Amino acid sequence: MERLSHITLCTTVATLVCCLLLGCDADDDRVDQNLPWAAPSQDTGDDGPQVVALVNDREITADEVERRLDRIGELYRLSQRPFDDQARAQRREEVIHRLVERELLRAHIADQDIQIDDEKVEEMVRQRVERDFRSQEAFQRFLKAEQISQADFHERVREKMTIDALLAERVDAEAIPEEQLHDYYERISRRHPADERIHASTWAIELGPGADGDTREKWRETVEKVLSKVDEPNAISAHLDHSQLSIKADRTRWLEPRHLPPEAVDLLFDEQAPTNSAHLVDTPQGFELFWIHDRREAGVRDFDEVRDQLYERARRSRLQQERRELIEELHRQAQIEILLPDVTLEAFEARN
Repeated sequence: MERLSHITLCTTVATLVCCLLLGCDADDDRVDQNLPWAAPSQDTGDDGPQVVALVNDREITADEVERRLDRIGELYRLSQRPFDDQARAQRREEVIHRLVERELLRAHIADQDIQIDDEKVEEMVRQRVERDFRSQEAFQRFLKAEQISQADFHERVREKMTIDALLAERVDAEAIPEEQLHDYYERISRRHPADERIHASTWAIELGPGADGDTREKWRETVEKVLSKVDEPNAISAHLDHSQLSIKADRTRWLEPRHLPPEAVDLLFDEQAPTNSAHLVDTPQGFELFWIHDRREAGVRDFDEVRDQLYERARRSRLQQERRELIEELHRQAQIEILLPDVTLEAFEARN
């Protein structure tokens, strides 16, 4: 158990280090609300900030770099890994290169006619705070440690969304060949066999606050009566009273027992619920409704089961390649000067 906890912590720390190297732009990072984000950054002295790199007319200062290194050092210490002078020097080079990359992209998107709605930015910020920081207190500690305002963080999120939209335009202009998806499938399918599984559409049906056992039983009878009258899933929601129930449709996907709570496994797998049928599972909030479209035995997944995931994998690969090519192009066009003797522009070029 201790070894598993240590591995989990190291994996989390590695992800957070990547987040800091990328200027906290990673999409899959998870930020522990107990991390010491308020560690002090280094004093720049009375002569103003030391400039370590120039990207066209934009200065990258030692304070920006060292502040990120302070955060990375804290993460290393949390995972009980040494962060000595050699490790700090290596990470310093990576941080500078990433900050150069960020400035190249910032300048580029400023010239693009891509607008991100304020509402979408607000929603993304809300998701980031909820997902990455888990509390407003941890989020505020992060802002203090990074010496940025909430408005600055909003702007970072807007920049990331703009870059994503720009790359998506370039990637989605050309369809991903079906042959490429089949090639992915042939290479990885047999390495990842599946358990017994069902293809199901799901809905979350939430009762009002304070619903007692009698209320729950009444609504179960009502929902089951509706289910007895419909023969296809899209008709279910239309037959239920949305003024008294909160009904949220989820996506249609393949589900294995490991994806479900025990009571759902008992009903949908152990009792072999038939296909083309609906089934209710109790939840603390109300019910989870499953409509089973198909059922398959354990073994290698068929292509149709994983096509969407393969498409997303191919698209992510294209996005990464497009980003690298864009950075290389911007790098060739920019005036970049690295002012530290132990950090070279050649290393930046090799990294990209």
